[in-house]
Amino acid sequence: MKICPNAYYNYRKNRKASYHQRKEAIKQTIRKIYHEYEGRPGYRMMKVFLERKKIFLSQNTVLRYMQEWKIHSIRRPRKSRYHKGEQYKKFDHLLKQDLTAKRPNEKWCTDFTYLYLSDGAKRYNCSIIDLYDRSIVATLNGKRIDAVLAIDTLKIALQKNKTGKGLILHSDQGSQFTSKDFTLIKFSCLHFGQ
Repeated sequence: MKICPNAYYNYRKNRKASYHQRKEAIKQTIRKIYHEYEGRPGYRMMKVFLERKKIFLSQNTVLRYMQEWKIHSIRRPRKSRYHKGEQYKKFDHLLKQDLTAKRPNEKWCTDFTYLYLSDGAKRYNCSIIDLYDRSIVATLNGKRIDAVLAIDTLKIALQKNKTGKGLILHSDQGSQFTSKDFTLIKFSCLHFGQ
């Protein structure tokens, strides 16, 4: 064919030039997306972002390209799992399934609930109801679900209502209601129960 061996080998070397150019363009796109999203996307998320730009690659290819650039997603630390608090004192079941009351301020029930705000934040609500007419005796919101919120709610309830001796406060025996802080509060009119 009267072709110089040098010319043949140069042709063989450059026949993948378009492949290398495309690969380099894809890598630049990956790098741009990576920095645009502050290092959060891993290879699975990166594949989705590339598909939005009409670049279709397998997950393994995206992973390989990211490894060649030494790009790794920033991993957020996992939240520690909830650890149940220790019970300082367990109370007797004083109500014995009788959730009725003959007069106001005879039996109260209390519990926590979660509130999800529009911005995604979470708040906690502690409420106390009177079993006589199911009315709210006291309610309070807080950023933490702890004994302090339970104590503050109980103080509000006792300040707003005239209670006689023998009032029963029924709870689910959660760690907030059986903690040392909550159980050591002295209220002469109050009996704690499950």
